[in-house]
Amino acid sequence: MTDAKKDRAVFRFILAAFLFSTAMAQSSPDAHQIKLSVIVTDRQGRPAQGLREDAFQVFEEGKRQQITFFSAQETALSYGLLIDSSGSMRPAIKEAIEATILMLNKNKTGDETFIATMSETSPLKPGSNPITKPYTPTILLGWTQDKIRLLGSTVGLAARGRTPLLDSIYYCVEQAGKWKTDENQSRRRRAIVVITDGLEKDSYYKLDEFFNLTKKFDVQIFALGLMEKNSPDNQWVFQRSEREKAALFLKKMTAETGGFAFFPRAMDEVRDVAARIAELMRSQYVIGYAPPQGKKDYRKVRVAVKADDKLAVTTRPGYTLNQSANNREKR
Repeated sequence: MTDAKKDRAVFRFILAAFLFSTAMAQSSPDAHQIKLSVIVTDRQGRPAQGLREDAFQVFEEGKRQQITFFSAQETALSYGLLIDSSGSMRPAIKEAIEATILMLNKNKTGDETFIATMSETSPLKPGSNPITKPYTPTILLGWTQDKIRLLGSTVGLAARGRTPLLDSIYYCVEQAGKWKTDENQSRRRRAIVVITDGLEKDSYYKLDEFFNLTKKFDVQIFALGLMEKNSPDNQWVFQRSEREKAALFLKKMTAETGGFAFFPRAMDEVRDVAARIAELMRSQYVIGYAPPQGKKDYRKVRVAVKADDKLAVTTRPGYTLNQSANNREKR
């Protein structure tokens, strides 16, 4: 073989390898790509389905990125249900359990769920600061597809104790983010559904530490905020200022992960919200792109739908480039 023929053969081999690697990168959102779970809703808040890849634009740090993966298929869910059973939930614990049952009844074949609850009973002495480690919520039932066992796990649940809500959500996000990471992550959507009154107190972690965690995992958080009694006189669970603070906390926390917070005022609305959360978790688009080179660790992202101001796009506002989250961060 002449030198010219050898050169052409080498060139063909290199070209074939390049085309193969490009095709592989475009076929999977996990091959050196950033994966974004994207919810698109209309003006009534209903999921907008049927959009094609060319309807979307992705921006990182203000610069448009080339979409290398797109999926609009419904996939199985891996989500955790965190039931706030702290003392402040006594007026609404019945509604919280019913909301849990409503959510679980929306599970489909292949969905995996774990159920956790928070009811810290260790008292704090006035003026002391004994919070030296994160609170770990109680796992009523670990990851399972068994709906019957999931439905039975909340029997006898009572509200009592302190309210380390942020620590509990932190733990649940870790569990969802690390679950089955050896599988192709495009096959599952990961989320945490929090059923709570939104009162946060006595957590070890601070909000900025929590957001550092959520930037590492593509885990959405949805909150069902039970802040009023389901009673004829419609009394407040909290004073108005406390309620507004709790609502703001839940809105900020869910928005940072590309999720939503809902605040039903009656049991009929709780049923509607449970159905809506289940629909939003399933009716999503998954968009992938290769992150540009650069030293910046945290990257801001934005997804838009071209030329349609009637649709709202929700996704996480950014990500940490090194997404292999370590164990709980030490302070």
